[in-house]
Amino acid sequence: MIKKKVAVITMHCPLNYGAVLQTYALQTFIESLGHSVEIIDYRPDYIVEDQAYTYIANQQFKKNIIYKLIYVVGKFPSKFKRKKVFNNFYKRKLNLSSHTYKTYNDLLLGTIEADTYICGSDQIWSYTNGGFKDEAYFLGFAPKDKKRISYAPSGSFPNPLPHEMRKKLISLLQNLDTISVREGTTIPLLAPLTDKEITEVLDPVFLVSLDTWRKQLSPIDKLNSCSFILAYPIGDEELVLTCAQKLSKETKLPVICISASQRVDSRVDIQLTPKPEEFLYLFSQAAYIVTNSFHGTAFSIIFKKQFWSCVTAIANNRILSLLEKTGLNNHLITSESKISKNIIIDYNEVETMLNRWIQTSQSYLKNCLK
Repeated sequence: MIKKKVAVITMHCPLNYGAVLQTYALQTFIESLGHSVEIIDYRPDYIVEDQAYTYIANQQFKKNIIYKLIYVVGKFPSKFKRKKVFNNFYKRKLNLSSHTYKTYNDLLLGTIEADTYICGSDQIWSYTNGGFKDEAYFLGFAPKDKKRISYAPSGSFPNPLPHEMRKKLISLLQNLDTISVREGTTIPLLAPLTDKEITEVLDPVFLVSLDTWRKQLSPIDKLNSCSFILAYPIGDEELVLTCAQKLSKETKLPVICISASQRVDSRVDIQLTPKPEEFLYLFSQAAYIVTNSFHGTAFSIIFKKQFWSCVTAIANNRILSLLEKTGLNNHLITSESKISKNIIIDYNEVETMLNRWIQTSQSYLKNCLK
């Protein structure tokens, strides 16, 4: 086999566990095939602007200089800790390019040399954040004589696609030699826009083995031998914490919440901002998991946990697609009344369904890299 240099562009830089762990998984799997990997350190403002210490998300605080100061000072400790945690992981675990690129034009002017270029995974074609308009995430900068692959991008596209969006995507999809997506619902939207076959594959976190993830675990001393319910909310946390509280009353177990928030919630016994390796440890040790996160759902399945995914306005399609692939549709819940310790997942059946998708996903990448 000829060893290739593979350049990957993905959303590795949000301060988000799923973003960094899916990047690490894709890098690790490609390396396991005998190739070398470089993660292109692409950090456009529309992705990283909220990481600035002076960034203010709440519009109400922008109207008054005193409120601005209070907001910035109040957010500083949690933001500083979160940035430190993720920057440390980038340096230790990801093969980042030596140069950081802030715009698509920077990529065009750069010298990113590789035999094969991959865009993906995660929400690089997101309709919500505008990633679908960014030619960088369709490998527009890559040389036309090199192979250009998409691996498991997610888009959450509206159906039907707006006319201007269709026109844009027709042009961008021409950059790619082979196309795969993470959700099956994306295929009928994109298929009329390209003559290339579109393959449905799994998120990269499923490409590597359970043993690979176990080797990354970093124990949290104060939780040793502690049985607990893990709550991992993204954005709107209300349903997640309400469900976790109900489960706690039923099981008499404490609730540990993964959150960078400074706010105290009576439904939570312990609140943590873990390192990515500690994040994995929490999922590996939890007795029950309640989340509204796609990657929270993914790692619940990987570690074979009893879990529930809560309905959320932005993630339902992504989560439901994964639950359908694993036969766990009934674990997407809309209220606390649906949650019970007596609803047990049979992971023998789940693994049978999941392994077929893993083989399809691994084969797609292997064939693309031949």
